[in-house]
Amino acid sequence: MTHYYGYRINTSQREFFKKELLEHKHLRQGWGYDPGQDLRNMTVNEGASRNRSMFKVKQGDILLVPSLCSPDTVAVVRATQDFATGYRFEIDPTLKDFGHIFPAEYVTEFRRHNSLVGKLKASLRTPMRFWGLDDFAEIIEQLIAAPRASLLEVKDYINRYEEVEESVFDAFAETFKRILYDKMYSQFSESEWEFVLVHGLRRLYPHYKVERVGGKIEKEHGADIIIKIPSPLTYDESYYIIAIQVKDYNNVVGYGPIDQVSKADSFDEWNNGQNMLLEKWVVLTGCKKQLNSNFERYAASKNVKIIWGDDLKELLYVIAMKSTV
Repeated sequence: MTHYYGYRINTSQREFFKKELLEHKHLRQGWGYDPGQDLRNMTVNEGASRNRSMFKVKQGDILLVPSLCSPDTVAVVRATQDFATGYRFEIDPTLKDFGHIFPAEYVTEFRRHNSLVGKLKASLRTPMRFWGLDDFAEIIEQLIAAPRASLLEVKDYINRYEEVEESVFDAFAETFKRILYDKMYSQFSESEWEFVLVHGLRRLYPHYKVERVGGKIEKEHGADIIIKIPSPLTYDESYYIIAIQVKDYNNVVGYGPIDQVSKADSFDEWNNGQNMLLEKWVVLTGCKKQLNSNFERYAASKNVKIIWGDDLKELLYVIAMKSTV
């Protein structure tokens, strides 16, 4: 069975990615500037771990890559091997990055505002690096079957305007992420980050309840923020709880935040017949993973997940883009 995915690149190096695909028959991906970021034996993360989800791609699966061949088109690419087995890691000697290499071939390309694109268009604007598109399988197969010339036609002035607008968003995505994070980091500190994240998560997940729960009772449950996800099969006030501890740290971290949020495991209100604790997270606003390997191991032993500084940069970008769509 064929599966369909979106795959985003660093558009500031478009010609490099295009040449790699057309001449060498593979897709490159960023966050691959250190030998320790090899996904088969990763010792340095700094964002590389998010590429591991790409290993689910099988031979024959289809990937849509916005802005790969030109700013206003989407390339259709086919995996020529299972990504998990065909993957290799070779840092480009000139750009000093993009070491992740996946086997693939060019199929066709289309303008975003082609009449066949339909509901697929909104999904192509997602800021995520890699995402599923199986819901649009029929549309994608129609695009593959259509004559290439018809897919590249420019219909009217409105479409041309929208294509220019979207291509600019893509071109400055990485710069926007960096500036957004840097501005946020300079404007907010310590407990202020709790308010920032509550506001952002509410915008990102309007159907969930996102609450700041710090204060005196925090010593009992260890969380600054909780996300309450309604149970889909009950009609009462039953929730799955995600507990989040936020620390405005930027260096080596002790185990305190992990022990703190782990109190949620024994907090009765989140572990009764009505509510269930689903996940525990620690947000470290400025910390780098490679400086905190012991912290990471201890978190794993306590079933606590971590958002590092670079992860927060991505999250803030997703929130900002979601709010503008």
